[in-house]
Amino acid sequence: MGLPLPPFATDIFGPDAVLMKGLDGLNWRLKDYEARGGYQALRKILNEKIAPETVIAEVKKSALRGRGGAGFPAGLKWSFMPRQYQGDKYLVCNSDEASRARSRTATSCATTRTS
Repeated sequence: MGLPLPPFATDIFGPDAVLMKGLDGLNWRLKDYEARGGYQALRKILNEKIAPETVIAEVKKSALRGRGGAGFPAGLKWSFMPRQYQGDKYLVCNSDEASRARSRTATSCATTRTS
């Protein structure tokens, strides 16, 4: 989707936009996303200690799909993670070098740590 030069109308992404809602091309930083309500669902999940099965069920219900060529359903993919395993778990990301954002993605994958 070719976007006009910023600032652009905040409704450019349509009435069903969730992540891009309120984005005008100038307010793209993390603090701007949080000001638009970003991460509220994550905070709710963590603060209320919502069970992983409940989160996965909601993601399945939302029909959220991956950005890859197959558009695989995210909730279904998440449901494949074995929950009975008590050891360390690792998230493996495909930072395919054919991607236009390859260098950014590969750098992020190499330097991002979570606990």
